[in-house]
Amino acid sequence: ILFSFVCFSVEGQLRQQTASKLDTGFCQGTCPAGWVSFKNHCFQYIDVRKTWIDSELHCLSLGGNLASTHSEEEFQFIKALIKSRDSAENHTWIGLTDCSKEGTWLWTDGSKVDFTKWNRGEPNESSGGEDCGHTNWGAEKGWNDMPCDFSYASVCARHSGVQHVA
Repeated sequence: ILFSFVCFSVEGQLRQQTASKLDTGFCQGTCPAGWVSFKNHCFQYIDVRKTWIDSELHCLSLGGNLASTHSEEEFQFIKALIKSRDSAENHTWIGLTDCSKEGTWLWTDGSKVDFTKWNRGEPNESSGGEDCGHTNWGAEKGWNDMPCDFSYASVCARHSGVQHVA
């Protein structure tokens, strides 16, 4: 089974305290060191090339999942986060997969796929077995489906205020 669950607790109602802005325009507030806050999530760029499943497992070990995207604003935020850590904007794994059923894309965090940013003609399963999604593809810098055993950097996401339970 590809998907796992991570136990976590959310502390009461979180309040966004006065936050300091990073020069990239990100808001740093309720996230642990090394994570960047956007709305009610924390994001971290992982600059270690791994397969998609190893990237997801790494995110799970940090109390999150590979990032899911639910709006143009969030997509642009993730793109800017990647660019701030990787000026070349190389291919980067996100939490999309259709490994359970070909053509039915799911987020590993279990959230609904209610926004997409596929490049024109994608997903296309062009080389067969393209069951995992990454961003920063081609000139459009949108999403593409790729075989899961390719090695890319990744973006992890978790809810603000999540405490990882080992």
